[in-house]
Amino acid sequence: MRFVLVGLAVLCLIVAFVTSSPAILGFCLLAAVLLSLGAVFVFAQARIDSTQHGDIYLPTPEERELMRKTMEQRKQAASAAPAQNDDDTRATP
Repeated sequence: MRFVLVGLAVLCLIVAFVTSSPAILGFCLLAAVLLSLGAVFVFAQARIDSTQHGDIYLPTPEERELMRKTMEQRKQAASAAPAQNDDDTRATP
């Protein structure tokens, strides 16, 4: 599809240079611009698709529960650590 659009755009440019009719010239130039723009988007989409990873990992409910518990433990440890440090500094005269 990509090369078909490029080929049609080139064909429109060739016809635009060869013709002597202003109507055909205008139509061919407009078609060449639109086909070129379409080809650019198709090439960009192909590039994006080639670099995109199709593997998606969804954790099981047990793994999600374990992750949630781990996050809660980290939050509790993080909130308890500054309080302990504050107590240590206050106790020192």
